[in-house]
Amino acid sequence: FEHVISTRTLALGDKFSVPYFDPVTMADGEMNVEVVDVEILENGEEAFWLTTAFLGIETRVLVTPAGETIRQTSTMGMESVRMTREAAQAVPASSEPVDLIAQSAVALAGTIPNARESHRIAMRITGVEPALVLDLPPWQVRTDDLVTIKKAEPEGIPADAPLLPELEDRPERVREYLADSFSLPAAHQDIQKRADSLIGPGTSRHAAAKILVDHVYNYVEKVPSIGVPNGLEVLRSARGDCNEHTALYVSLARAAGLPSRIAAGVVYSDRIGIRGAFYYHAWPEVLLGPDVDNPAHWVSVDPTFGQFPADPTHVKLVEGDLDQQIGIMAVMGRLGFTLVSAE
Repeated sequence: FEHVISTRTLALGDKFSVPYFDPVTMADGEMNVEVVDVEILENGEEAFWLTTAFLGIETRVLVTPAGETIRQTSTMGMESVRMTREAAQAVPASSEPVDLIAQSAVALAGTIPNARESHRIAMRITGVEPALVLDLPPWQVRTDDLVTIKKAEPEGIPADAPLLPELEDRPERVREYLADSFSLPAAHQDIQKRADSLIGPGTSRHAAAKILVDHVYNYVEKVPSIGVPNGLEVLRSARGDCNEHTALYVSLARAAGLPSRIAAGVVYSDRIGIRGAFYYHAWPEVLLGPDVDNPAHWVSVDPTFGQFPADPTHVKLVEGDLDQQIGIMAVMGRLGFTLVSAE
């Protein structure tokens, strides 16, 4: 980015795009850039305010004509400022610690009583275009700005759907949900060995999904984690947050022949902050029925909370690995909900 800026002559109103790669999520594409303002620095040098947009995430950046970043503001309002080591060390410590989790909260007007035991909630979407909240009937239905989420009922799905442990038994359409990847190493011998020790021959998808929820919930210590989740690393460390729980679960599920995928969005909590709100969360979805294209056959589970199925405070915003989850940042800091009903 710095190199591209340094080779251009910036002017107010300029719009252009640059190739961009995010090493954390492994996502690539084009970043759209617009010059929106000009600022004169204390030394008399001219600097430019740019807005950048990548996968729906917008930031404001103040740069010099040489491409050096002076200040950057994220969609959540957090700022990064360039300064010398000496100046940074001289900044007085704040008397109040900054709670980054609380800053990322999605506000809820209202309170959900007994949230983990609820079966259905309905909320108005505020702050963003309602279409940014997925419409995925029958479990998550969005009509205009109203989203209604129901707890999935696995008993309404054929209970004897078998696992698909052998490659030749895996329909082409379902193979992507059984595939091995960098973060979900389902084919690794250690993952396979653990899955085999938990899931015996003839186990149904229902039973396997529940066994894995219980195992991951009890096996993984619940601690905050920074980094790229990887199912094999979680198997070895037995530590992590919702991302690690989900990576291990999906890795084991796929190794056992249970089609599964990652969902991400927000989940309600009344244990953080002064009042209940929604916070970033990831969880698995498993295909309990035979039809991969039938949304009713996909059921959310939550090994972080030990839930089979997951409660209806799980609001799904994206589906897929980290390269897709980055899209959540586009709504964080803006998305809000107003409770309509909870049962």
